[in-house]
Amino acid sequence: MLYEWHSDQSSARLAAVPTRTPEDFDRHWADILSNPEVLARIIQLDGAAVGYLVSFIRDRRRWLGYWISREHWGCGLASAGVALFLNIETARPIHAAVAKHNRASRRVLEKAGFRVMEEGIHEVQGERIEELLCVLA
Repeated sequence: MLYEWHSDQSSARLAAVPTRTPEDFDRHWADILSNPEVLARIIQLDGAAVGYLVSFIRDRRRWLGYWISREHWGCGLASAGVALFLNIETARPIHAAVAKHNRASRRVLEKAGFRVMEEGIHEVQGERIEELLCVLA
């Protein structure tokens, strides 16, 4: 299910993340989930998985990531999920990166209290994407 969400080219571009082969995707998530510093949770709606949230360490900073399946966009699930997740993941500061063109995801972070710290460029599969680096103190 996670692979199907991430293999959607439009969703991946909106999130500014690379698409992967099924094998690379499985290896990537095996690495993530084997790391004891990672906290990951599935978002469910009526007993079905519709997204996930994850926090992890990169460059000595704690980061937040999340994904909602495309058919559940615009329903408030990301905002609700992030708010609940941040009650479990209490490490602060926590950082998040969002593609500048992804206004909905930026709004999710703003509602959770994140503030834009700086702007940057992120390269994904040869495409340069403007991103906002956000922090929740």
